[in-house]
Amino acid sequence: MAIMKKYSIIIVVLFISSCSSIRDKLIVEGNINEARKNVITDIIAKHSKKGDFFYIIDDFHKKKDKYVFIVLINEQTSVPLEKEMNNKSNSFPSRYIEKKKRLFFWIDTTHVITDDIVFRMEQYRAMVIFPLIGKKKKTFIYLVCKNDITNYKMKKVYGILPKNFPKLKCSKE
Repeated sequence: MAIMKKYSIIIVVLFISSCSSIRDKLIVEGNINEARKNVITDIIAKHSKKGDFFYIIDDFHKKKDKYVFIVLINEQTSVPLEKEMNNKSNSFPSRYIEKKKRLFFWIDTTHVITDDIVFRMEQYRAMVIFPLIGKKKKTFIYLVCKNDITNYKMKKVYGILPKNFPKLKCSKE
């Protein structure tokens, strides 16, 4: 019995030491792009399953010391108009990251809409001709400190427009 208890303790210790913390996977310094990647890392680790897609809306409310990301989960967007293809747009996503069979996409007005992003969104069924508006789906709101992008808070809400944001204190530099 004592030997079995000893092996059980060893197995538990090895298991715990082999698990890496999400903090180990976060990017420590950077701008809004790295902050967005940290949000994606957190979502993959805690809040998603294979096949999910996420529409990330950047800086919904401009805050001096924080980045704000609104993350719509499995929320379909409308198909891009033909005139939007190969052009910059402020109404259709132009950037994406596909990671662990999950798709994350967002609008970047400095990049053009390509066939590649449309193809990826089609694969995940992230586009429809007429999206349904007004459904109360689960949404994540992330606040990320600009001076420490590993410091963030997430809040789950239902619907697109949050009533209030999570509280997050950022150190002043």
